[in-house]
Amino acid sequence: MKTLFRALIVPAVCFALIACTQSTEIPLSPVPSLTGTLTPTITPSQTAAPTVATTPTPTYIIPTRLPTIDPESVPGLLSKAFSLQRFTGLSGYNVQQITGWEYGFGGVSGPYPRYSGYYWLDASHLLLYPRLGEQVNGFSGFWEDLAYQPAVINLENGYVWLPDKGNVYWSSELGLLIEARLKTSSAGDQREAVDIYTLDGQRTALYWGKLTGVSPSRTKILMGNRWIDLKSGKTVAFEWDKDFDKDIDIYFPRPLWSSDETQVYTCCYKYGNAGTGESFTFLPDEVSLDGQKIDDILYHAYGQWVLNDSQLLIQFDWFNSIPLDFIPLFDIKARTLHNLNTLTGIPTYDDGIPNCPMAFASPDGKSIWAKCYSGGYLVDLTTFTSVEFPMSNSYDYPTWSANSQFAWMETEPRQLLSVSSKTLSPLPVNPLLNSEPLWHPTDNILAYLSEEGRKLELLNAQTMSPREVELPTVFQSLAWSPGADSIALLAKDGSLWRLDYPRLKNLEQLALSSPEGRDINWSPDGNSIAFISGSDIYIVDVTK
Repeated sequence: MKTLFRALIVPAVCFALIACTQSTEIPLSPVPSLTGTLTPTITPSQTAAPTVATTPTPTYIIPTRLPTIDPESVPGLLSKAFSLQRFTGLSGYNVQQITGWEYGFGGVSGPYPRYSGYYWLDASHLLLYPRLGEQVNGFSGFWEDLAYQPAVINLENGYVWLPDKGNVYWSSELGLLIEARLKTSSAGDQREAVDIYTLDGQRTALYWGKLTGVSPSRTKILMGNRWIDLKSGKTVAFEWDKDFDKDIDIYFPRPLWSSDETQVYTCCYKYGNAGTGESFTFLPDEVSLDGQKIDDILYHAYGQWVLNDSQLLIQFDWFNSIPLDFIPLFDIKARTLHNLNTLTGIPTYDDGIPNCPMAFASPDGKSIWAKCYSGGYLVDLTTFTSVEFPMSNSYDYPTWSANSQFAWMETEPRQLLSVSSKTLSPLPVNPLLNSEPLWHPTDNILAYLSEEGRKLELLNAQTMSPREVELPTVFQSLAWSPGADSIALLAKDGSLWRLDYPRLKNLEQLALSSPEGRDINWSPDGNSIAFISGSDIYIVDVTK
């Protein structure tokens, strides 16, 4: 088990870095510029473009190793690259095609291709992450995409603009983009700043300083010791050193926001409450737990507020060289560190190493799944009781339902955890290999593909009763619509389909087969479905 513990560190670090690719600038050494012919202009509207062929002859082939493009030449290349074409597709559905960048979009290389090469901003804008090269991950040794320059495209007129190659965050509530970057000040020096933009690139606000963190709703930011509400303009200056984070990486360690986003804890030992104005910095030896110091527990804060935002579940930090020997629960105001192992009876050590390397809180902050070497444990934080589940593989992650009552586990075979009944049961039918079940946005329904992609399963987690839909071909992925009234399905041949829910009627093909189809996503209004095919992105309007 010691060997497995060490082996887990590398892939976990790799996944963490790849997950940050979309919001983190990756510094590169200049190399020779890309050569080749690019689509020269943006074409807002073309009506006679061909449909996606049933038996395509793709001209796009992902190279074994994409040569990295000189960062200085990227803006000039991308500003001329994209063309937006429109045509009528299968069964009269209107289709838009984003084309012109021969290297395609991110998310296709490396062992963990779990991020997409594009994101919906609103119903008429996409944030694109074109592939600009490949690099070897220094921790894992695997190749991964470089996609450090985002681009925003307006689907109504084809207009494309490029944010600076910094960190970009989208606030759907505000309808604005938040960008952290280096900026030239009026004095002519390079300083860190945060720009707030409209979707078409018009700046609405500028804040000088380093971005320490963005809240989950993307409506509040932390800049050094300043908490800023972007909606109201309210600013609260915490009693911290305003330059405390000047040597801290912009995305790690990240601040921990309470559910109402008024409380924040961040490295190093700093707490602030924008609602009450209370803030302080504390020292490790001020915290009590049988005299144990917490320097290596709270310095790299990574975790979640629980129990109605009263305490922090501190997560094990893979970057920390000293493993924890217990699951820490921290009451900041009382300066008290609780040992959850002692409170719940979970063994502290297994085979001489710390027993529970990671713990995951449910969305409502009332339950925890502890990943331990001796087995998995379901912890009730309201009573500090635990239930042990001896498992052959307890090192996999839970994916919680929206109401926190269930979680599916990445065991093999897949299993379903019930919080109310405190049971762990195998799924009646195992999902398609390398595919992830998806929870209904609000209900206890788990959707996934089975039988090598030839069946769709809709499992009621409460009753463990499945509904099955026979599929006409082999499918690879699916996506719930925002209103959960439809399910989009992408076939292995790249064709796009849609199924009504909950009736499970009218399985309809929306687009013909296409090369290398992947990454299906609904628009926020549920009127369009986008997917990547080869080096292009297709958007199908489903409202005819």
